[in-house]
Amino acid sequence: MKPLPPGATGGVAINVNQANRLLTPENGNHLRSAPVVFGMEIRGGLDAAVLEASLAHVARAHTSLRTFFPEPRTGGYLVPAGQAGWPVRRIDLTTLAGPARKPAEDHHLSWLFAAFEPDAYPLHRALLLRYGTHHLLGVAVDHLIFDGMSIEPFMDDVATAYNSIENGEPVTLTGSDAAGFATLEREFIQSADGRRATEYWWDIWRATGPYPKVTFTGRTAHQDPAAGQPAHRARPISMKSINALREELGGRHYSVFCLVATALMLGLRDATGRGECGIIIPSSRRAYAKSSGHTIGFLNNKLVLRADLAGARDFAAAAEIVSDALFGSMEHEMMPFEHLVNLWAPEYRGQRPDHAYISLNLQQKPIRRALGGAEAIEVLLREGGSLGGSGIPMWIECGDESVCIDYKCPAAVRAGDVDDVLARALAAFS
Repeated sequence: MKPLPPGATGGVAINVNQANRLLTPENGNHLRSAPVVFGMEIRGGLDAAVLEASLAHVARAHTSLRTFFPEPRTGGYLVPAGQAGWPVRRIDLTTLAGPARKPAEDHHLSWLFAAFEPDAYPLHRALLLRYGTHHLLGVAVDHLIFDGMSIEPFMDDVATAYNSIENGEPVTLTGSDAAGFATLEREFIQSADGRRATEYWWDIWRATGPYPKVTFTGRTAHQDPAAGQPAHRARPISMKSINALREELGGRHYSVFCLVATALMLGLRDATGRGECGIIIPSSRRAYAKSSGHTIGFLNNKLVLRADLAGARDFAAAAEIVSDALFGSMEHEMMPFEHLVNLWAPEYRGQRPDHAYISLNLQQKPIRRALGGAEAIEVLLREGGSLGGSGIPMWIECGDESVCIDYKCPAAVRAGDVDDVLARALAAFS
């Protein structure tokens, strides 16, 4: 074990989804997972020293950002709040212009994407690139302690701390205790509600398993052999189209998520020839946390959404089936996915399958916050100019939200097959 920071204490509870990410199934060693990486484009006057001080305040306020894992089998360790910080690597690219800028930018940004060693604090890093009067702040946090839903409260807290310091006021942040959520989760698993949830998920998993397998019937009409890429990688959908579809459904007020899930599962049914379809959907579980939506940590959960659409004659019938299935899944969202993996599919502990499956994620539009006289806008940072990973992400912009259809698959699955499912799903909104 590496030397501990002075005053670090052990015994910090972690939730089941964290535990399975932390340990590999073979020998219990640390799992080096990819970090959550995002950026803040900052336009206007910025005080870099105030920004770094603001990041330190955020790190002190949330227990997840003070946690590391020198002994993963016994949970996490916590550094004292006074020792928590968020060092910022500052790089000035103002003098670089034209073709020389991008290679330098890519070189520095690549540092953000390096995997963390969970047994060393801190499990976060930051990079501040300066371009004359505007800046790009790149942030990376180990996925063990931070999920996508943590980005908004993070930006809220950075803005609150920055503006307080600039105005000469005390910094007051709400903070959150991810360890407290882990304790709540453990109590839920052992409760009567937990037993009912286990029974519900067994009924779902015995038909689909944890990752519902997608098997295509053959080459599709939407394959583009020349480009080798989907022709429908992204297609905007207006709220006018969404509302028109709702009117066709008799005025039913289905959520955007439900409508897109229905379209996607109908596309899967028609592309695969299987009436019973399953996809992975996300759950933030923040409604159960004491600090609710302001929690920073790894609380995210996976849910299996299963629906039998074999007898659905039209979109209206399918939407009613998917809506009922969606309500059932969300009612039992507190049960950790990885707890069920431990019970029924230990071969998937800490890893994903090698077969194709589809996950559907709901993403908000870029977050904007004021930093003094400057404006910070959330931006997506890509490693090496790509989205990374083995999946083919596809986005449908929809009003104030974006729906991301994220296809996880081995390399053997053709992009045209993916494109076929998306094209069928998009047809429902045209």
